[in-house]
Amino acid sequence: MRTELPRPFSSAFVLGKTDLEGVHDLLVRQMEGNRTPPNQYTATYEVRFRYGAIQERTTLQDILNEPNGGELTIVGIKIRLEDKNTPKDRNITLQFSDVRGLPNPSIYYNIVGTDPAWVNDTDTKLATRIRGLKIFSFSSLAKRLIPEGNSGFILLLLLFFTVIPLLASGFVYSSLAILVVTLLILLVIWCVYQAIVYFFPPYNFCWGAYATSFNRRRTIGLWIFSAVFVAIVIGILVNFISAKILH
Repeated sequence: MRTELPRPFSSAFVLGKTDLEGVHDLLVRQMEGNRTPPNQYTATYEVRFRYGAIQERTTLQDILNEPNGGELTIVGIKIRLEDKNTPKDRNITLQFSDVRGLPNPSIYYNIVGTDPAWVNDTDTKLATRIRGLKIFSFSSLAKRLIPEGNSGFILLLLLFFTVIPLLASGFVYSSLAILVVTLLILLVIWCVYQAIVYFFPPYNFCWGAYATSFNRRRTIGLWIFSAVFVAIVIGILVNFISAKILH
């Protein structure tokens, strides 16, 4: 009996060279099985670049040898392994994607086999591997909480329910002041969010030139946010001490 098991994930991830090699080795072992000689399989590899092109590669090493920088920054990888004798009844597909602005899952795999035990075993091992690649990201969290394309609508609703009732009450000047303050708060939130996404990007293929850029951004981001946090703490302590002294 043919069993198909798709698994989509919306998590942020950091996929390094050794991580991808480890996942690929797992796929190969699962396809070869425990037989002697091992099962024969075919493999196809696709890579998607920032400038939009999708190209096929012959081996995984070809993908890892990409410069991975500038317009040639990798934003998607697809690996598909098929049994040579029964490709439609025994295959594994795995994808990693930078899905900013897209409704697609960031990580996706699909397992097809005629042996349910093999399908479940492959699923368990793949899920364990992928769990180690996931990272927390505000952008991936927002993607789950806010339906794609509705962030602007939600901001308008926020303004409507906070400002419009005040305007309707007749307090025009105070309402305008609250409107300005609300807009400033939203602007600050937006700027902080953009800074977090820039310094701590959610979807990362970490080899080649991108690995250097990724590490540099994270280091700078940690210094900036640490400095801001320390400044806020010092400001709160100064205000607290000043209030105690004056009173």
